[in-house]
Amino acid sequence: MSLRGDSGWESSGVANGWGEAAGSDEQATDDLLKDLEDVDPSVRLSALRALKRLLAREGAVRRLCGELASSASRRRRASLQALAQLEAVEAGSEVWRLADDPDPEVRLSLLRSANALLVDPEPLVRYMSTDPDPLVRESAQEWRRKLPSAVTSS
Repeated sequence: MSLRGDSGWESSGVANGWGEAAGSDEQATDDLLKDLEDVDPSVRLSALRALKRLLAREGAVRRLCGELASSASRRRRASLQALAQLEAVEAGSEVWRLADDPDPEVRLSLLRSANALLVDPEPLVRYMSTDPDPLVRESAQEWRRKLPSAVTSS
């Protein structure tokens, strides 16, 4: 079943108002991963809640980490954002790999999610302050300017 929300994007309808998954687990998981890419934040939140209920938190984190290697940048970005919402610091080494992602939007998303995903985000932010993309580079430099001076002096 597919629903079209106000955003104009199709939603699989798997993540209902209670965050319950329907159908086979694998198909439900695939549908929920698609819903994580929706432009509507309420659809994304419902999908993440349902994914967590379907797979348990650890299984959801494991599956989302696998999606970080997707060929679709939109999927990598959505998975990264979902991991940040779960505050999945255990995924730190996997998300670090996205610092060299070919899509600057994925790298920006990583930068925005650094506090939720890394115990110590400063090395990542320092690395990204030399990013080839000017927006990523400027965002990382701004992030570093906001850090306490004791941390940035290293």
